[in-house]
Amino acid sequence: MSLRYDEIKRNLQNFFSEGSLTVVGSGLSCAEGIPGMGGLASELLQKVPNNINVEGNSTWSSIVNSLENDKGLEETLLKHKPDEELEDVILDITSRYIRNAEKDVIDNVIAGHKELRFSKYLRKMHIPNTGLPIITTNYDRLIEVSSELVGIPVDNMFFGRSIASLNEKESNLSFCKAIKSKSRNKVQLSYHRRIKIFKPHGCLGWFDYNGSPISTFLNLKAKNLIITPGLNKFRVGYEQPFDIHREKANKAIDEATKFIIIGYGFNDDHLETHLLHQIKQGSAYINYY
Repeated sequence: MSLRYDEIKRNLQNFFSEGSLTVVGSGLSCAEGIPGMGGLASELLQKVPNNINVEGNSTWSSIVNSLENDKGLEETLLKHKPDEELEDVILDITSRYIRNAEKDVIDNVIAGHKELRFSKYLRKMHIPNTGLPIITTNYDRLIEVSSELVGIPVDNMFFGRSIASLNEKESNLSFCKAIKSKSRNKVQLSYHRRIKIFKPHGCLGWFDYNGSPISTFLNLKAKNLIITPGLNKFRVGYEQPFDIHREKANKAIDEATKFIIIGYGFNDDHLETHLLHQIKQGSAYINYY
């Protein structure tokens, strides 16, 4: 079923208190002011020639012709695979473009000019101590900011603060708030309520450091770990940290009994096999837009 928010908001917390999974796509970020594929395509057309010698580059010429003939960015890059040099330029321009827009949105929120929609959404949800799973294909960190602004910490499987390393176990343990002794040989751990976020396409806060992924809110000049649209995402998607986030996302899909879909267009093969199977099997499904 497909419903608007005002039709479900009264029953959201009760109905989705157990076994729920939220899937967030670019529609939510676009609603907050983050550019979508159309804006990114225009940015690439403008900036790529300033960052690489495109004269005689047949692939770039094909990409330009495709975009100028109103073909979508995803469709274009699937058909015309960039070489490694062009791919690096596209990644750099993409991360800078979205990062600047993200900063503007967060600045407005902190200044009190707006509240993020996902903060309002989380206030309606029951957040379990085991973690509320959220999958997003977005690079930006609006979900993380939305959560922490309403007092809900975020588990992204990285451990640390300024420079966090990928370590699922240590990240999970960092949310432990109490240890109770049940017997001489058994203890029970009590955890803070939190969201568990899975980002199979990467994040603006992820960077490569000596061949290993790190997570930080610092604006570094290192290579951003995001998967840009096109054929290369199927190759890169099996590298760290994308692989573990994809695997955990699909595991969360398989274990969920209820789904809330927010601004997601069902156009990603990394998740679709598991997600569509679960929905077709009769899992409760709300498309919130």
